[in-house]
Amino acid sequence: MQCPHCSISFHEAFSGKNIEHYKKKGSFTVFYDLCPACKEYIIYLKFSEPSKNISKTIVTEYIATNSIDFGFMVYPKLKRYKPLSNDIPQEYIRQYEEAYAILTESPNASAALSRSCLQQLLEHKGNIKKDDLAKE
Repeated sequence: MQCPHCSISFHEAFSGKNIEHYKKKGSFTVFYDLCPACKEYIIYLKFSEPSKNISKTIVTEYIATNSIDFGFMVYPKLKRYKPLSNDIPQEYIRQYEEAYAILTESPNASAALSRSCLQQLLEHKGNIKKDDLAKE
């Protein structure tokens, strides 16, 4: 798998730990691994019904094939994006990072921030001044 922190590929060896049984309807399991390159944890959370508790082998298969309902990554919240070019002015990098940081919590808010960044870029660097982005 590719580490969501540093983007280095490594052979995962996830460990799982049941953390809570929920009203006899199932359990929460945390699956975690440590990236050998950056030493950061990768953590997934899964809710399983009693008859559907999954093993470490299946976790590894999921990561490789994305073929079963495994749950979701809770840490990090997002995969790290590739570093932006040093040619990009700091004001646009800041806006991009802000939009990226809220992508999972609010895709619409992230899109609005991205749109605002694009509009400012077109106005300031492209010398295009219209009253809305569609006309620009």
